[in-house]
Amino acid sequence: MSFARLLIIVGVVWVLSGCESPDTARPVRVVASTPTAAALLQPLLPDTVAVLMPAGASPHTYAPRPSDARRAEQALVVHLADALDGWATDLSAAAHLALFPLVPDTLQLRAPTAVAHEAAHRAAKDPHFWTDPRAVAALIAPLADTLCAHGVAPCGPLQQRAAQWQARLDTLHRTWQTALAPVAGQPVLLTRPFFRYFLNRYRIPLAGIVTLRHGVGASPKHLQQLIARAKQLRPCVLFGLPEPPPGAARAVLAAASCQWVRLDPLTGGHERSTYAQLMQHNVQQVRAALGAARRP
Repeated sequence: MSFARLLIIVGVVWVLSGCESPDTARPVRVVASTPTAAALLQPLLPDTVAVLMPAGASPHTYAPRPSDARRAEQALVVHLADALDGWATDLSAAAHLALFPLVPDTLQLRAPTAVAHEAAHRAAKDPHFWTDPRAVAALIAPLADTLCAHGVAPCGPLQQRAAQWQARLDTLHRTWQTALAPVAGQPVLLTRPFFRYFLNRYRIPLAGIVTLRHGVGASPKHLQQLIARAKQLRPCVLFGLPEPPPGAARAVLAAASCQWVRLDPLTGGHERSTYAQLMQHNVQQVRAALGAARRP
């Protein structure tokens, strides 16, 4: 065999191996839109999920940066819901995956009535599903199947981690259900519809919402009705976001002498970087607020 022919054969083998190795040796990258989406993925894909939106930002208003576009290229971009962080779908990627459609219809809550009736509103359903651990547990199996189909990770270990994550979520739910049982049935108020799934799951009635839709203020009529309802609550507890209460919420707090308590619907930095840590924080906040309010 001539030296020239040997070089040609070696070159062909090198090219073929180079073409095949990405598909066989390197899994598809996964990029999460938000820290919350990453927290749901992490038990399935440990140490493999990049995050676009930084902790502390709002998925409603976040604008992707050029660095986000670069990270999304040739990746599977996973976001929570089109009506919440749909900006992720504007990024060029190998594929996009929304988690909310994986939740069974029976576990999805409709948006507040006044919002759902607005034709201009994109979501007829409330996209904040992750505050219900049972809803999260229900999407894990189809999520694992989808990740497997995209070649994100070997299917066997992925399915095993999915079963473990489901079992862990069931245990967490039972623990939180026991912790919140003493305060079940006590009506509360929300500044926004960000925790309806949680309240519904743990049988805490929702007496009213200050701002029904992000970016749209409460009308004077709605605010007047809400204050009248709040004055009937004994005691009155208004749950809001980590940020200071908006003007309409301050009006309710002052007029009805309500207690203001902060909840965190999104992962809040290192102390609440996992789903279990996030939800445990909120369970403690709700139990402490309602338990203290019930004491004479």
